[in-house]
Amino acid sequence: MDYYRLLRVENGAPSNQIRSAYHSARRQFHPDSFINAEPALRIAVDEIAKRITEAYMVLRNQSRRRAYDEALNSGAKRFTAAAEDAVRQSEYAARGLTANGRRFYALAEDEEREENVPAAITHLKTALTFEPKNAAFKEHLETLQKKPK
Repeated sequence: MDYYRLLRVENGAPSNQIRSAYHSARRQFHPDSFINAEPALRIAVDEIAKRITEAYMVLRNQSRRRAYDEALNSGAKRFTAAAEDAVRQSEYAARGLTANGRRFYALAEDEEREENVPAAITHLKTALTFEPKNAAFKEHLETLQKKPK
């Protein structure tokens, strides 16, 4: 069962709905509620409770959730360490692989927050001189160039 079905939410559910569903499921399957049940049932409930927590930890984090959704589309039901490493690596690469790439990308983000689009574009172009193959930089630059100045 995938994490969405486990928490009984839709794939695009907002984080507050996921949090609410987590708390509801956790109350329903809390191991302490089954303390007097037979051992096999206690073990099963404990496993369900762990999966509920696992689902919440993945779905509440946007980058983990994106990676999980990609893995889910290819048939995986659980989030793995390999998927997490891939997410971490892609996020790291998106922010820059070189010191100067990261520096100018950060400057571009600062300028973008200040709504100084021309300066942000300049910084992104400079970041691209250090990392010309960085797809995330290129995509961000294209997005900024489409914004009104």
